[in-house]
Amino acid sequence: NNHFYVACVNDGLALLARSSTPEESVLTLGFHNPFSYLLRRKPAVGGSPFLLVGNSIGTTQLLEPSRLFGNADLIMLPHYPSSHLRSDLWIENAYQPYLSQHFSFVASTQWWSLYRRNK
Repeated sequence: NNHFYVACVNDGLALLARSSTPEESVLTLGFHNPFSYLLRRKPAVGGSPFLLVGNSIGTTQLLEPSRLFGNADLIMLPHYPSSHLRSDLWIENAYQPYLSQHFSFVASTQWWSLYRRNK
């Protein structure tokens, strides 16, 4: 339902408002990345407008992690129930080693986890 989706996005916006600066670029490691647009932040170089296993990302040949993460300062991981949750979790699991090596956990909410690039 649309109200639930809006609540999830608003939850992510609040997390970013508390835990980041307007100069930091944000990339969602999941189906959609609404935050650069909604926050009017410069988009990160890299990533994809959407990530969906079997569509924009294959299960047998992953996108190169450095290309996928690009120069994003922040990574948002979605954890809300949706039709694409299985894909989001698969992508998160596939890229967890790169995420853990290059980013540090900042904070989480009920629906999102936020990571910042290591300096």
